[in-house]
Amino acid sequence: MAHEIGHHLQGHTLTADDSKPPEELEADEYAGFILASLGAKIDESLSLWHSLPAEGSTTHPPRTQRREAVRRGGAKWHNIQKNMMAKARTLPSPPPQK
Repeated sequence: MAHEIGHHLQGHTLTADDSKPPEELEADEYAGFILASLGAKIDESLSLWHSLPAEGSTTHPPRTQRREAVRRGGAKWHNIQKNMMAKARTLPSPPPQK
């Protein structure tokens, strides 16, 4: 579902054109990002992509590229979280309550 929402949010559904491999990879990366944000581990995120055809087509890229896009999306989420935690550690402590 996150993959299909990715198509919609990235404007892929605004045209009547067939799917294109770059758009599929964008939607896959979005799905990886969202699944990671929901707490999915990488093997859980990739479970759907295991069942896709290994070879690509005119509308969809090969499974290896799609799996890598999911991994990139998950890595983006984890990097954002890591950066937020690092910034939070550098914030000054609030003044003591009276």
